[in-house]
Amino acid sequence: MERRFFLKLTFLSSLPVFSLGKINLLNLNNLEEIDLKKDVADDFISNDEALLGSFLGIDMYSRRAKLSSKDTRRLHLYNPHTRETFKHVYYSNGIYKKKVLSKLNYFMRDFREKKTKKIDIELVDLMYSLQKSTSADKPLNVLSGYRTKKTNRKVRGAKHSQHMVGKAVDLSPKHNTRHKLARMKKQAKNKAIGGVGYYRRKGFVHVDTGPVRYWG
Repeated sequence: MERRFFLKLTFLSSLPVFSLGKINLLNLNNLEEIDLKKDVADDFISNDEALLGSFLGIDMYSRRAKLSSKDTRRLHLYNPHTRETFKHVYYSNGIYKKKVLSKLNYFMRDFREKKTKKIDIELVDLMYSLQKSTSADKPLNVLSGYRTKKTNRKVRGAKHSQHMVGKAVDLSPKHNTRHKLARMKKQAKNKAIGGVGYYRRKGFVHVDTGPVRYWG
């Protein structure tokens, strides 16, 4: 009984509480640290300890693939600053393609400082979802992806901007109009995944996979 209590206390102190059967992909705000918010049954530690250990022990990509459907996901993006285009299948048959994601990391680099950072997988899926719902037949314009601290200060970004950790992107539809931009904002808010900022005058929508919040 004492060992069981100690194990439970150890898990609860190091991880938010969760149930494997109830993880919702749309609520995984940080794929490096799974959001574990469900109640643990009294017998969870003794019955599912091995399963939990094996699940959390695998790498991030394999873990997310286990939780994802086996569809095919293709992103079509354009960066007007660098005039580069990204058009690749990054996920198919339950597998995230690491080489393609590496290309995406470069595409979304801080081009001012010529530095890259691994882009949050959920942000990638969010861009894919927004493309399907707002711009299925045309690329999305990526105005800002990853930013170094230096670039973030230069563009007067938020002090703790999600751009600096690879969890934010500023997007606009191809052949942008006020109607298209408003639709993108609405679709992003409906997904309730993270932050959504609406910059109508500047012509873009900010989305990130940080805490859920809205502005603009």
